[in-house]
Amino acid sequence: MRFKFGKNWKKYSKLITNEKIKDASNSLKEFFEVENFDNKSFIDVGCGSGIFSISACLLGAKVKSFDFDTDSVECTQDLSKKILGKSISIEKGDILDSVYVKKLGEFDYVYSWGVLHHTGDLNSALKNIDNLVKKNGKLFISIYNNQGIKSEIWKIIKILFNKVKVLQPVLILFFLIFMKAPEILFKFFVKRKEVRGMAPVTDLIDWLGGYPFETAKPEYIFDFFFKLNYSLVKLKTVSGKSGCNEFIFIKK
Repeated sequence: MRFKFGKNWKKYSKLITNEKIKDASNSLKEFFEVENFDNKSFIDVGCGSGIFSISACLLGAKVKSFDFDTDSVECTQDLSKKILGKSISIEKGDILDSVYVKKLGEFDYVYSWGVLHHTGDLNSALKNIDNLVKKNGKLFISIYNNQGIKSEIWKIIKILFNKVKVLQPVLILFFLIFMKAPEILFKFFVKRKEVRGMAPVTDLIDWLGGYPFETAKPEYIFDFFFKLNYSLVKLKTVSGKSGCNEFIFIKK
């Protein structure tokens, strides 16, 4: 059972503007603490809509992208042609396929936002992504925070959303009213600007349907990569709440 992430990204990609591309580019510069990626290699693992692959390309990187979902591959191809006037290097690929991953080579910057926990085997995905990072290269990943019983409840909701189609409108309406609407109002009144993510409804469907679904505590991610001889460069957590913890490591 796997949620069709790519179909959802295709719906959202119609709303991607040059301003959103600029915001994505600025977030990459902030994440990696650079002004550009000139003459550096960059790989987007699980590219989704392709917005960050395109942003890296605009910042001067030699970009490679892949995604397990064919619709995401097509979405990235279409968006890159629209924004760049050409298709970037994008293909269908699976981070769990160690043979495929090793053939890709090593990169200066490896980027994977909200992807590895949707593979069905987070541990293998973390292990394989290490093969993509050059010595002294930087790795950016974001992983769902483990909230214990709350995460298990969300897992059940996601399974129901995918298996019981008749429940989908009910779940969407319920969480739109009681979860998404308060969030939208809060962001409106505090004038907070998001630099990533989808439009509210497509974002909610992505969250409700996002299965496979795994989580990890920050300590687990630290231990995993410290054993592989990485150093932590930057950390942004959700303070124990729901959402993704963001990590940047450098490979010694």
